[in-house]
Amino acid sequence: MSVQLGMPQPRAEDGSGAGTSAAQVPGRPAGMPAGLVDRYGRRATDMRLSLTDKCNLRCTYCMPAEGLEWLSKQAVMSAEEIVRIVRIGVDMLGVRELRLTGGEPLVRADLMDIISALRHAHPDLPISMTTNAVGLDKKAAGLKAAGLSRINVSLDSLHEETFTQLTRRPFLNKVLAGVDAAWAAGLGPVKLNAVLMRGINDVESPPCWLGRWTAATSCASSSRCRSTPTTAGPAGT
Repeated sequence: MSVQLGMPQPRAEDGSGAGTSAAQVPGRPAGMPAGLVDRYGRRATDMRLSLTDKCNLRCTYCMPAEGLEWLSKQAVMSAEEIVRIVRIGVDMLGVRELRLTGGEPLVRADLMDIISALRHAHPDLPISMTTNAVGLDKKAAGLKAAGLSRINVSLDSLHEETFTQLTRRPFLNKVLAGVDAAWAAGLGPVKLNAVLMRGINDVESPPCWLGRWTAATSCASSSRCRSTPTTAGPAGT
């Protein structure tokens, strides 16, 4: 059974929503500011914002081996547009947390400037970033200094051959170095996300290899590192 939730829409101060009658949507409690509310009256407070479509991996479940045709520069939001859209979200739509994603956000040349501008505009806003951590070892301290709050790392395998098979790149050591650097820089809690695929890397799910490695690291033992496996269907789906 599937349930159609509908896209959140800005709700007017009188409680009405675009294309939605008051009878269809529960009334908003008195005093709650306008924001992004779905047809069931649930209010979205997290913004997920893609900085780029480009990536330095070629994960089998994400794109073909030869890659994709990247968007033109004109089709990607500029740093100024990103800061503006976040300001609208925070000031007008009730956004209380921001996550920066890609593609791979680390490949964007002005990433530090974007985070610095966002932090300057919103000193108390939690800003996290989802990354594959390739190159993070060289940028973690700078990201923390710019104002990034924490990091989510996509890591599907700790087995070098499996990692290379999944990502089509031999970069496991670079990813692990990035995880260590993020922890050392104070970008915690560092959250590890894994897509589990039957017959490929599901043997690494907690309490197996990935779970044991996470539990054994000093970042996990100090409650600064968490792993979250995401189960996928059969390989190739």
